[in-house]
Amino acid sequence: MDAPQFQTDSNGRERLDAWKRIAAYLHRSERTVRRWEAEEKLPVHRLKHGQSSTVYAYADELESWLSTRSRSPVDLPAQETVDLLILPIEDLTAGGTHAHVCEGIREELILGLSKCAETRARVRPHVPALAEQPNGKVRAGFAIRGSVRVQAGEMKIVLHLVRMEDDGIIESLEAQLDDGDQIGAEEAVAAQAIDRFASALSSP
Repeated sequence: MDAPQFQTDSNGRERLDAWKRIAAYLHRSERTVRRWEAEEKLPVHRLKHGQSSTVYAYADELESWLSTRSRSPVDLPAQETVDLLILPIEDLTAGGTHAHVCEGIREELILGLSKCAETRARVRPHVPALAEQPNGKVRAGFAIRGSVRVQAGEMKIVLHLVRMEDDGIIESLEAQLDDGDQIGAEEAVAAQAIDRFASALSSP
């Protein structure tokens, strides 16, 4: 899915025009974000053009919606190990210039969570066959997804721990860092995420 291109309105707010760009920002299909708007109050705006209309969304409103979305606790069955998929981190920077940072964060997450004794999750890189059963239904488990976006010298990193069967957000991490220290940013954000997400998946 293509990284979304932002437009800035007169107030300096980052705006995504059309379902395709909104879906790319949220790392979901257009069908899913349309359902979220209809059923879960995803903040999407409409401009009327006679009998038709166009849609747009503000990045800050989408982030706020994600952060306040219902977080239900993880209830791991006793003695059961679950799959934790580490999805590729999306580079939302104009021109896709920070793919190396995205991959660096992902590698740090895989390495750190694989060594973490606190959680009973079995860490796996993203493999499509692990995510879905032959009938197309999502296999029970968890995933980490997120994005990196740089603007005006600042790097914004957002990571979400989600439950795959219902796409529910369990825990999130958002960090705003100086773009000048990319390696330090990778290590620092991954360390924070490992601590927070491992605690959410810890044994009872």
